[in-house]
Amino acid sequence: MNLRVREADPCKERDPLLKILRNWLAPEIDEQRLDWLYFKNPHGNARIWVLEDAEGMVGAGAAIPRKLWFSGSQTVGCVFGDFCVSPSYRTIGPALQLQRACLQAIDSGWSRLGYDLPSASMMAVYRRLGIREARSFVRMAKPLRVDRQVRERVKSGVLAKFVSRSGNAALKARDQIRRVGRKLETTLYVQAFGEEFDELFSELAPNTGNWCVERRSAYLNWRFREHPKSQFAVWTARRKDKLEAYCVTRTQDQEVQIVELFGKDEYGVHENLLMTVIESSRASGALTLSAPILSGHPRQARLEALGFHAREASPVVVYEKGSSGVSPAWLTEGDRDS
Repeated sequence: MNLRVREADPCKERDPLLKILRNWLAPEIDEQRLDWLYFKNPHGNARIWVLEDAEGMVGAGAAIPRKLWFSGSQTVGCVFGDFCVSPSYRTIGPALQLQRACLQAIDSGWSRLGYDLPSASMMAVYRRLGIREARSFVRMAKPLRVDRQVRERVKSGVLAKFVSRSGNAALKARDQIRRVGRKLETTLYVQAFGEEFDELFSELAPNTGNWCVERRSAYLNWRFREHPKSQFAVWTARRKDKLEAYCVTRTQDQEVQIVELFGKDEYGVHENLLMTVIESSRASGALTLSAPILSGHPRQARLEALGFHAREASPVVVYEKGSSGVSPAWLTEGDRDS
């Protein structure tokens, strides 16, 4: 098995790259998504390495730039993504060969650190490379309606409807008493992210600790307003017209997922914002609201107080030159590669 790894040019080699990404990663990947992820990112153009045999490309892995606020100053980081290998070569050796090349983005100094939210199979590759889990991402889930559980347990349609109505009313009433008495205006925000989001990040970034992805308006607009495949809703919390926090959600089937949550940590700010998201999600017919969060983060306990419960966990990997890196201070679902 004679394989080699080289860095590819996603502009000049667009067609073969799209072919392998569609075949072995996700069939919905198209030119629009490739352009958005690789070339339109305000944090910089992506790099991609390919694994080849005598016939051509049989795998790929990318590093997508992310500006980071790292211990009080800005630096360049990246998130690893678009990793795929042909079924013919899905043994540990080819995957290790390809991921070692991707890690050169950090070892060469192009990026200060790289992070990933890997699948179980990808985590096995990292472990073989001596890179351990830095933190875990736990999905916090809050039931909004009991319809699904009732349908699974109650066979009578009439009785199921009655039980569902009673259960849903009880969940709604419980949430109404969780609102915190704080003078905040929480509303759906439909405009582009603007200067006030820059000001909020500048105010809060010095106190984040460790590192987090820079959340300025250019990045937020690219990530959530200009995404070629997904639609996102944005919610804001303001006091006296000043932005204090925001939340970004995505709806899939009957689940609403919080993909971004950022703002002041004063008690009541996130709570009131999340209660507005909860009420809107329930009114839309969603059954569950989920919020992936770094395990052990102080906000996890605050989510639990709002009726969220810990579900499955997944690893977070951080790599600095020559070793596993410092764990993130804050990371959300929206900080993935796409």
